[in-house]
Parts: sequence; structure tokens; C-alpha cells
Amino acid sequence: MITHPSSGLIVHLTHAGGAVWATVSGEIDHANAETFGRALTGNVLRACDRLEVDLSRVDFFDCAGLNALLKAVTVADRTGATLHLSDVSPAVRRVLDLTGTGPLLGRTGKDATDAAPSNRPPQRRVAVGHRRARVHAA
Repeated sequence: MITHPSSGLIVHLTHAGGAVWATVSGEIDHANAETFGRALTGNVLRACDRLEVDLSRVDFFDCAGLNALLKAVTVADRTGATLHLSDVSPAVRRVLDLTGTGPLLGRTGKDATDAAPSNRPPQRRVAVGHRRARVHAA
């Protein structure tokens, strides 16, 4: 378990075979995004084949958290592992929807809340550093 005491961030890690499940709770923001990112990338770098991340208990999520998550996707891609969001909270879903980054993590709009964990790599890979997010006003 990895914690960030001042913010209440908790990352609970479960290892099984070549997979790691990360269950995250609390807030993810500029104060603890580095801790969050290290928890994810450290496990990818330890040669797991798949990293399933459950963000359903995250109360607050901002662009620093998103940046850490996208860096983890890049590390996973570079090492041949997959990173998948198994569940997200409304706070996380809102940021993914606003930035258009959900598809990079196997998440799309309203369907994201019902998505089941995937055991296969994404069919389409996108270079994270070369994609611009677009936010459209309603």
C-alpha cells in the first residue's frame, strides 16, 4: 500500500501472476500526483504484463493526476504492458471526457461507468505526447 498522508491518497496494490491491480482512493492533485504516478509506473517497470487501475473511489482528480496517468500509459506502452482503467469515479470521468483522453485508457463517455476490465491490449495506440485535447462548450 502506498499513501500520501497529507492528502489522504491511498494506492492499494494487489499482485497476481503477471498482473497488478491498483485500487486508488482519496484525492489526486498537484500535491500527490507524483506519488500516484510512481505507484503506477513502478509496478509497470517491475515487468507486470497488465496494470488494472480502479479509480472509482477517487473524490477529486485534476490535470496533474491525468498527466501522471498518461505518463504511466506511456511507460506501459514502452515496456509492452497494458494499462486499463477498470472503473472510474464521476470526478475522474469528467476530466477524461473534457480532455478527450478516455479512449487512450479504454474509456468512452457514459459507457465508461459500465466498462469491464479488459484482458487484451488496446486495438489502437495513440502517441500521448502528440495528441491535443479539445474541449467543446455545450
